[in-house]
Amino acid sequence: MNSGVDIVTLRRLSSIVFGAASLPLTYVLARRVHPRAGALATLATALCGSFVYWAFGGLETTLASVCVLWALIAVDNVLRAEVASYLDRAHTAVSVLAVITVRPEMQIVLGLFAD
Repeated sequence: MNSGVDIVTLRRLSSIVFGAASLPLTYVLARRVHPRAGALATLATALCGSFVYWAFGGLETTLASVCVLWALIAVDNVLRAEVASYLDRAHTAVSVLAVITVRPEMQIVLGLFAD
C-alpha cells in the first residue's frame, strides 16, 4: 500500500518535529536542576548551531534527544517520589526502552551509569 508521502520529506519533517519537541523537555529538565535555568537552557539549545543543524538534517538524532530527555525526566520522577507508583515505574521502563530502541549503543551507556 502506497501512502503517496515522499519518505525523504517525511524524514525531514519528523526530524524538525522531534527537534521542536525536545525544547520543552529541555525546559522541564533544566528547571529540575535549577528553578531559574529552564528558559536559559532552552534558549541555549534552540540557538546552538549543532542542534539546529541536526534538527534539519533528517536523521534520528532529534528523536534520540527526545527519548533521552523523556527518560531522564521519568527516572527523576521515580527517584524523587517517596513511593513510586506502578504507573511511574512503567513510564520509566517504556522511556528507557525507547532510548535503547532508538540508539542501540545506549544499552552500554546506560549500563555504565547504572549502580
